Amino acid sequence: MMREYRKTIDRIDQLYRSLGGDKTPDEYLLSIIASHICILQSGILENIVKETLGEYCDKRCTAEVANFVKRRLKDLQNPRTDKLEDLLGSFSESWRKDLVAFWVDGETRGHINSIVTNRNQIAHGRTTTVTISQTKDWLRSIKRFADYIEQTFH
Repeated sequence: MMREYRKTIDRIDQLYRSLGGDKTPDEYLLSIIASHICILQSGILENIVKETLGEYCDKRCTAEVANFVKRRLKDLQNPRTDKLEDLLGSFSESWRKDLVAFWVDGETRGHINSIVTNRNQIAHGRTTTVTISQTKDWLRSIKRFADYIEQTFH
């Protein structure tokens, strides 16, 4: 049985072979690009929460409390929707309930969880089936989530 890290090395070698010449990117290269976009999108989700809540605390809290909150927010990783609900709920139960209500369409919630799940698969060298089309859909949900967070914590 081939070790996972060897499979990852093989996929990187395949990427190098795919990059040769002046041809249109093949499906494999497009999947690598989509994977990279997914990782960027996961970082965007983290930063939406870190930056917006950090700014909110700067405006409404003492400097000591704001510094404490921003240091704690630095630890936020893999922002699945349940984790985001718990985070907002640690500030206010009504914030958690409002976020749960925001997820009511199901699409945004599902997209955010897919981004985080796929990001973890990619980061640990596992194969995923992320497509450019999916990342476009996910980006629309990221924008909806950013708008919601910005409006809630303006």
